[in-house]
Amino acid sequence: MPRLPKDKYSREGLFYEIPYYDSDQLWTQSNQQRFLIVVYKIEKTKTGMSSWCPTRIDFKIVDEKNFSILVYDQSGERTIKRELMSCEDGKFYTEIDNYESVKLSELVGV
Repeated sequence: MPRLPKDKYSREGLFYEIPYYDSDQLWTQSNQQRFLIVVYKIEKTKTGMSSWCPTRIDFKIVDEKNFSILVYDQSGERTIKRELMSCEDGKFYTEIDNYESVKLSELVGV
């Protein structure tokens, strides 16, 4: 899946965008949730080009021993949230099979 082009509406398809975060910045503001990756679907319409976000992946931070990477499937009528990986008091959990090797294209719900 390619990165979102600078000219967002220059072509159709699925694209991703990853914001830049300084590593210290992620841990300095507790109880924050920030997106890590947003997937855009760009399509031609009768009036031009449009976009929507079928999938996004967020990082929720409580502290260094309690955090989650959450996957939001926004492709249907309701958003579905799943935990790609969660750490609670140093113990790790997941709701996604083979989370270590899953590809972004496999998480996109379109």
